[in-house]
Amino acid sequence: LMLRLTLDEVFKLARGATSLVILVGFMLGYLWSMLWYGTLSNIGGLENIATFLVSIHTIQITPIMTTVIAILRYGAPTTWELAVMKSSRQFETLIRMGIPPEHYLAVPRIMGSLLAIPALLAIFSLASYTGAYYLAWRYSGQPVLDFIFSLSNQTTGDHFAIMTFKSVAISLSVSFFCVYNGFKMDTDGLNQ
Repeated sequence: LMLRLTLDEVFKLARGATSLVILVGFMLGYLWSMLWYGTLSNIGGLENIATFLVSIHTIQITPIMTTVIAILRYGAPTTWELAVMKSSRQFETLIRMGIPPEHYLAVPRIMGSLLAIPALLAIFSLASYTGAYYLAWRYSGQPVLDFIFSLSNQTTGDHFAIMTFKSVAISLSVSFFCVYNGFKMDTDGLNQ
């Protein structure tokens, strides 16, 4: 049951946020590359765009934007859903049935975001790389393999370690924040 509930939450988060993650990722990759294209190509060629994307965009901008999208598309509705469940006394019903609400309602949401947000970060990064490549291709006709090789030359194990740490930290903070607010919300005036 817990696995099914967790997979439901993963599906809910992925369904609600994936299209927005792809759109915003593509646009930000394109816009950031367009903003820095002239400067970076003047100081050393197109490889600097890949360096910029890996070091600044992927490590700093991607987690922030993915977190904002996850909170808007999943976190706020989850908090509201838990508050409505609390106001309609569903928490008390679970307690009377001998089921702790924390296990039945909180754990699947926390585990769902822990599984879904790293995937959303990867999708956002791929979409932003696609947007940046589109700009590089439009202005210089750079082949896709050259762009991929320049990205892979700039990526180290440290980048993956940082992204893994950030994805776990973001998913736990988003889920704890939303679940905590849903459990602790004052629901006295909600029924009115």
